Amino acid sequence: MTIAGMKKQAQTFLPADPRYPAFVERYAFDLARFAFEVCGTTPTSQQVELFQHTQKFGCRVSVASGHGTGKTASFAIIAIWHLLCYHNKSGGSNTFITAPRIATVKDGIWKEFADIKTRIGQGEFSWLNDYFEVEHEKVYVKGYKLNWWIQGKTAPKGSPENLAGAHRDF
Repeated sequence: MTIAGMKKQAQTFLPADPRYPAFVERYAFDLARFAFEVCGTTPTSQQVELFQHTQKFGCRVSVASGHGTGKTASFAIIAIWHLLCYHNKSGGSNTFITAPRIATVKDGIWKEFADIKTRIGQGEFSWLNDYFEVEHEKVYVKGYKLNWWIQGKTAPKGSPENLAGAHRDF
């Protein structure tokens, strides 16, 4: 497609961007730094502790607390960090966000994803916004919509088959 005689530039994919390897090296194992420098947030001490536990390979972390503590914002940062920092030759990361009702997921966390994308776009790492999309039902890396994403999924009690067969290296 051309606009006034201009040629459309070829789409560059995130793994091919020359800035991406240094980005991954700096942030893949430093989630608190990612939250502060990339997402433009200042994590609380509790969020830093959560991020330190979450960034460990193979971790299993649970959070239980009251309203207004930053759980939803923290989870959105964790999911975006995972999306943007983990990729290999077989594909990107896949993250399911589960709840008994899908509205619970979408009403809270998708707003946070949009806010994070806006903050990223205002900072040093605004170039990342060219590579990922926040849609109503999915957040994904452009060019990899089917295999590098974050997605909401219902997980009602007693229905583990809703997540059956969903796996990836990351």
